[in-house]
Amino acid sequence: RESQETPAIIGVLVDVTEQKIFTAELLRAKGQAEGLAIKAAEASRAKGEFLANMSHEIRTPLNAVIGLTHLCLQTELSDQQRDYLSKISLSAHALLQLLNDILDFSKIEAGKLVVESVPFSLENVLGELLTILGVHSQKKGLELLMMVDQGIPSHMVGDGYRLGQVLTNLVGNAIKFTEKGSVTIALAVAEETQKQVCLRFAVTDTGIGMTQSQMANLFQEFAQGDSSTTRKYGGTGLGLAICQRLVRLMHGQISVVSMLGEGSCFTFVVWIDKVADGYPVHPLSTESIQDSLSTCGHVGGAWPDRQGSGREPADTLRGVEVLLVEDNDINLQVARELLEQRQMQVTVARHGREAVTWVGQRAFDVILMDVQMPVMDGLEATRMIRGMEKCKELPIIAMTANAMVGDREECLAAGMNDHVTKPISPGELYAALVKWVQRVPGEVRGRAAPSGSGKVRSRDVPLPVLPGVDTARGLRNLGGNVPLYCNLLRKFSQNQGGACARMERFLDSGDVRGLERTAHTLKGVAGTIGALALADLAKEMERCARFAPESPELREHLTAAAGELAQVVTAVAATLCQQDLPGDANDHATPAVDATPEALQPLFQEAVDMSLAYDPAVESVIEKIASMVCALPRRERLASIQATLEVYDFEACLTLLHAWANAEGIRLTGELPPAHCAT
Repeated sequence: RESQETPAIIGVLVDVTEQKIFTAELLRAKGQAEGLAIKAAEASRAKGEFLANMSHEIRTPLNAVIGLTHLCLQTELSDQQRDYLSKISLSAHALLQLLNDILDFSKIEAGKLVVESVPFSLENVLGELLTILGVHSQKKGLELLMMVDQGIPSHMVGDGYRLGQVLTNLVGNAIKFTEKGSVTIALAVAEETQKQVCLRFAVTDTGIGMTQSQMANLFQEFAQGDSSTTRKYGGTGLGLAICQRLVRLMHGQISVVSMLGEGSCFTFVVWIDKVADGYPVHPLSTESIQDSLSTCGHVGGAWPDRQGSGREPADTLRGVEVLLVEDNDINLQVARELLEQRQMQVTVARHGREAVTWVGQRAFDVILMDVQMPVMDGLEATRMIRGMEKCKELPIIAMTANAMVGDREECLAAGMNDHVTKPISPGELYAALVKWVQRVPGEVRGRAAPSGSGKVRSRDVPLPVLPGVDTARGLRNLGGNVPLYCNLLRKFSQNQGGACARMERFLDSGDVRGLERTAHTLKGVAGTIGALALADLAKEMERCARFAPESPELREHLTAAAGELAQVVTAVAATLCQQDLPGDANDHATPAVDATPEALQPLFQEAVDMSLAYDPAVESVIEKIASMVCALPRRERLASIQATLEVYDFEACLTLLHAWANAEGIRLTGELPPAHCAT
């Protein structure tokens, strides 16, 4: 270092032995992984080829067994021979189903099962289902029922075979696990757009039911409720796993509600395309499917007839005491009318806190509970009601426009028994009530159903063409009640015209929650009257407000909705101004002669009693009074009373009724209720 001419060497020694060993091991592991991947692919390919070959080899003799057995059963046989052959046929079909399940599961696991998108007949799917399984239910002494909403298209575009496969599995399981009682198949429209329809199927039985732990693993492959069930009833545990995956492939969901010893209800929804324009479409023919039930020895079923009234036993629901919890006027009127058509007794609460008050004061058979409401929502109200000792078993059914993923589960977790979505399907609503209300057939308690609940219903009365409104769909939502539908159109035009302007103010001020609530309400009422495009836009606004409030799509949807809403409101208003819609004559006809005070007294007393009970069905009594008075002072008093009922101000209605009665010397009983009962 002292001399710059002295050379120096600097060396660094690094031991790379471990690095070389690690690199070698990594390369060896990579090679092994690639080899394993190749072997796995070869094994999968070999498995597929094996299953394909086995399918062919098994199906060929199985086809002969099934076909020849069927032919042999058409010949003259002794009872013993027929018994033997019938059992051979059943066993062969069971083997075929097992084979199909294994193959389908293998395809699904490999990602090779694809649902078709071809025109199919829903009528044929349901008819084949009943033909196949109706005999089994008859042999077990079970009642097989089907409840179908009116107006569902008979032809759609989708995979009819896979849809039938899911239904066959669910109904077959229901029959298998039910020893006495009934199996009910309910079909309704859950949602609808201009190009698609969301169908909701519910299969309900009165069988053995399940515990929560059994339901937890129900949709896992090779899973059964428990080993004893497997030994007694048989099965591979593949059926429900396949059903779940098929439903998902059809952009739907499947769920189950069950109670041990009481039965189960499997519900699934699937989106199906509508047929293209120009394709002949007819409503689903209930007669042909009813024939399938009759052929199998069943005459049961709940079919909407031509006027929209169901054929389910009226005694099942007559006199049922219902607490209807709903804050939206239009939804309230729809639900109340549908309930009163079946002669149920309806009490109304406008929010959750009022519902809790009502339940504390009197007994009900069932509660229909909206979820999104002011003051107190339906979930919190349900929790409080469940906290009352007398209400542990009281059926509470959610009736809400919340149909997103998790909404149903949230309702059930809060303590509700079931979930019915809006727009309200009459068939689905009645099916849910029949399922949960435990009443003795024919038992009636409380006052009679309000007069006027059975209004004129006719599909022969022409409805005007309203741009943006599917009037056929809207009328179907209301069970064919034309006067009610026209009244709801008026209310929609009057009450919802400023909805988009309100939402724009909410958006500008950053009140996303207010925007979401308004969109939620608009979605429900627009869907009810048949304004499907508007309902779709409102649904998208609600979704954006909840999950992506900063998204520019929210304002885009709002702009589009404003145009659609203006079109609908303008069309309804113009039509109402230019012509009388069906039912106008009955609603506004003025009699030639005034009724005497003595003739009016019973109606006045009934109106007072119903107002004291905060029962909106008092409107039907006021309509009767309107048909009996013509003098101008009387009509002015009547108009004031009707205005109070438009906003459900029952105390003001009582005050006006008493004032009118005093002026005419009509004696009435009944005072205003305590302040804590007021709306």
